[in-house]
Parts: sequence; C-alpha cells; structure tokens
Amino acid sequence: MTRLTPRRSRWVTWAVPYLLLAVASVWRWQVDELQQVHDHRLLIGGVLLLAVLIFIHLRWHGAVYTTEVFDAGSHLDVRRGAERELVPIGNVRAVDTNTVGWITVIELELRTPCRFGARFAFVPAQRATWAGVNVVEHELRARIGATTAVNRPVGNIVPAG
Repeated sequence: MTRLTPRRSRWVTWAVPYLLLAVASVWRWQVDELQQVHDHRLLIGGVLLLAVLIFIHLRWHGAVYTTEVFDAGSHLDVRRGAERELVPIGNVRAVDTNTVGWITVIELELRTPCRFGARFAFVPAQRATWAGVNVVEHELRARIGATTAVNRPVGNIVPAG
C-alpha cells in the first residue's frame, strides 16, 4: 500500500492553527509594548477566546478531514482515528481540489456514501510536478477518470440500424 497522506497530518492539523495564534499574539504583544500599552487583559482574553474557538472548530469541523489515506490498488484504505473504510476506486465519482497557499486539499465525492459520508477530504503529501500540480491529485484523477469512463454514457449516441 502506498501512503497518500503525510505521517504527521494529524499533528499538523492541530498544531498549525495554535502556532499561528501564538505568533500573532507575540507580534501583537510587541506592538503594544512599543506603543507603551501595558494593560494586556484584552489581548490575553482575545487569545483565550480564539484558542477555544479553534479547538471547537477543529473538534467538530476538522473531523471532515480523514487522518490517513492509503492507495491499495483497486481501493483506497481511508482511516480517521480508529475508524477504517475500504473505498473502491470505482465508487469515486469526482476528485475536487482546493489549494490554499502551497497546501493542497483533495476532496473525493463518492457514488454511494461510506461511513465518512458521500464526500470526504484529506491533505495529501505535498509533492508537485514541474507544472505545480500535486502528484497525488494527478495520479488519482488519471485513475478515477480511467475507471469512470467505462461506466459513463457518452452523449446521445443512438446505435445504427
């Protein structure tokens, strides 16, 4: 099986938002000190509120992202925590991607829903081709297109005769 997600994807999902919050807080603290503002209660309260909101968002909405995805040939082995699902390649209807900065998120739409729903997303390993296309995205699109082309009707073709 080939791993499609990086090994640290769960750690990155939780650490990056808090790291960005810490950097912004330190920067704001320094700006306040330069402006001779020594009452940091508003800053501390805002940071605590944002930390709680980030936690709630990641706990409830961050669960959309699967933790690990492995390519096992004819199917994808999808895992989120202790949950595991084998998704046949032929069950994938579409591959959608979003790129935020340098991070690509792949969202797969399924013909029949699995335990993760009719759509699930994952952050693949961030390897790109010379054209800037994510390698995992490119390979999945090629394989999904090859398997779904057989099942898809081609226009309004009427047999002769």
